[in-house]
Amino acid sequence: MEVLLNVLAIFSITFVVANIFLSALFSLVSQQVLNIQLDSRKLLLWSIVLLPWLVSVASSGYLFTSYHTNDSLTGYGFPHWHHMADFQWHSWHGVSVIALVSYIVFVLARSIKDLWLHKKEVSALLNFANEKEAGVYQLETDNASAFTTGFFTKKCFVSTGLINQTSAEEYDVVIKHEKAHRLANDPFKKWLFSLLSTFFIKPIGQRLKLHMTLAMEQAADSAVIESGTPKLFVASTLVKIAKFNAQSSLLKSNDLVVNFGADVLEQRIYFLLDKLKLAPVHKGITVILLTLLVVISTTSIDGIHHFMETLFSH
Repeated sequence: MEVLLNVLAIFSITFVVANIFLSALFSLVSQQVLNIQLDSRKLLLWSIVLLPWLVSVASSGYLFTSYHTNDSLTGYGFPHWHHMADFQWHSWHGVSVIALVSYIVFVLARSIKDLWLHKKEVSALLNFANEKEAGVYQLETDNASAFTTGFFTKKCFVSTGLINQTSAEEYDVVIKHEKAHRLANDPFKKWLFSLLSTFFIKPIGQRLKLHMTLAMEQAADSAVIESGTPKLFVASTLVKIAKFNAQSSLLKSNDLVVNFGADVLEQRIYFLLDKLKLAPVHKGITVILLTLLVVISTTSIDGIHHFMETLFSH
């Protein structure tokens, strides 16, 4: 048990270091990320929120394996972890484990609560909605709104108020956009990405979520264009519907909702008007940065351990 608790302490240290490294890096290049091609940008954003977990698992797994494959602790190479078989709760090791586990439990509990409340909201909406076609529901309300939501079963919603204020061609753009979100499973992906972003400091986490929201919306816009709708018409419809969605919100939770409306409007318009020239991610630079992340996160364990031991007793 002591060994496993020390592994958790190693995991927590590595997680913090990787998080700080990625936060600093992303804050420097976040604007340049907007110019990366959609698929590569999504992959990059997912990598950023997943890497602290993956690197932490790899580092703690490496040291755990080292402990069981060496006869003597002094036989470790660099990095290493002293007294792996000794763990005291009333030490900084114990504090790091308690802090990590407590925060993970808190975030998961809050997310599960939000899911439950969101499910109740959607169920309430369905009470005054009619299914227009498979997976598309018309809400009997004067609020002009269109969105897609759902954790397991994705549903597209469009209000009577929006239908009455749009032409048949504009409505077709809106529905194609929402169906693209449903096909891509964007509500669930947005929720999961938001959950992982929560483990970054708030400004970085919010910026990461904004970048992913933009990428999802641009991908849905592209799906409409690929169906044969002119870009300029999609852009003009977007501006019109954005005004409606910005003025009405039928659901309190935003992490499980994707819509045609006001999210990152300016960048989407630039994208539709070909004002943004998207380029593929530079593979060489990406590999170098990932290697740096692994090296810095792993090798810092020993240094941080020694530093903490000079301040606190084990």
